[in-house]
Amino acid sequence: MIFVLSNPDDAHCQYVSEILTRKGVCHLLFDFSTYPKKSSISFEVSVDSNFVRLSVGQNLIDCRDVKSVWNRRKGAPSPPIGVNSQNVREYITRESQFFLDSLPQILSPSVFWLSDPDAIGVASRKSYQLLVAKSIGFNIPKTLITNSAQAAYKFLDDLDEVALKTICMPSIEFQEHNGVDSLIMYTKRMDADNLQGMLKQLQNCPTIIQEYVPKKFEIRITVVGDKVFACAIFSQKSERTREDWRHYDLANTPHESFELPVEIEEKCRTLVRQLGLAFGCIDVIVTPQNNYVFLEINPNGQWLWIERLTGLPIGEAIAELLVAPEQYHF
Repeated sequence: MIFVLSNPDDAHCQYVSEILTRKGVCHLLFDFSTYPKKSSISFEVSVDSNFVRLSVGQNLIDCRDVKSVWNRRKGAPSPPIGVNSQNVREYITRESQFFLDSLPQILSPSVFWLSDPDAIGVASRKSYQLLVAKSIGFNIPKTLITNSAQAAYKFLDDLDEVALKTICMPSIEFQEHNGVDSLIMYTKRMDADNLQGMLKQLQNCPTIIQEYVPKKFEIRITVVGDKVFACAIFSQKSERTREDWRHYDLANTPHESFELPVEIEEKCRTLVRQLGLAFGCIDVIVTPQNNYVFLEINPNGQWLWIERLTGLPIGEAIAELLVAPEQYHF
């Protein structure tokens, strides 16, 4: 049995689920947002035994039968309808989340996680990513993370252009009169002199300031266990994607499968392994001088658009790893 922690609208989940179905592999989607509203989990322990039982819809699962868990997009628990008190709803959500967070510990130690939630949390910290990437030999941009204007002034002295980035979430949600809207904050290229006039606001919130790395093209590298899939993204061919390819102009931004140098491919495997992961999406710049510069790793990143554009069999690799996790060793 394979657990898929996601929501039914996740296209990545649907894609891999279809592959598992074709292989005849028993798997079950568990959406955390249905808990405790529509699903239940029971953990029982005594002197003689312990077990975890999960009920999702009409499915009652003894978690001792679980071989692998794909920790994809698990969402947040949702209080039952009819609980109107905000304080009570927050209490239910907090208690539910605390219990759900214990799943990696209370399931059998032999269960394979793609990837472990705690490892994902630590690996998501961009400052830590940079330290680990540097330690294994990646080139990295000169980087400052700060809310100190004084530190930023000093950092900018030797730089002509910089890139501004968020530390965690790339978006802010706003409550509007007609619902919730959001502002997406893309990587922004700026002249260092122009940025200095804005630094007084820095004390309100820490941010990432990096030297701007000139791009010949970019590479999105998806690591699944020991398999490495690289896609060259020719972001400089479109005005929209030159600073951040997440502006998405697919019609004018060629995507091609790419053969990495052996040493870069091995560094990608090592990075994922040292972060305690079994999966990761790594963003790298190739400079006009053909140097490879690490930017960041997303421990639970998107990849389906790359498979559709290049034919790289990433979904198949994920399915194979879930079915036979013994092929991957940390």
